[in-house]
Amino acid sequence: MFEYIAGREIPFSPERIKPNSYPINKAVDMMKASKSASTWYVGDSVVDAKAASQVGITAIGVCTGSYSEERLKESGASVVLKSFADIPSFLDGIER
Repeated sequence: MFEYIAGREIPFSPERIKPNSYPINKAVDMMKASKSASTWYVGDSVVDAKAASQVGITAIGVCTGSYSEERLKESGASVVLKSFADIPSFLDGIER
C-alpha cells in the first residue's frame, strides 16, 4: 500500500526537518515520482502543508486536533479531511 516510508535521519539534522522541504524532496526522489500536483503529501500540520507546497506537490491536510481546516488551507493544503480514516473514501471519490 505504501511506496515509501521514512523517519528522521540519524544523526538528526534540525535544519533538514519540515518546513524545510528536504524530507519531502527525498521521498519524491526515492519514489521517482513527479514534483507536480499529481503527487500528494498527506499531513496533519501547517509545516506539512508548507513543505509540500514548496516542493510543488499537492498537500492534503488532515484535522487531528492541532490545526483547524482554515489554518491548514492557509498553509497550502488543497484539500482538508476530518480524519485519516477519511482517506479511503476520499480516494474512492477521485476520478482516475
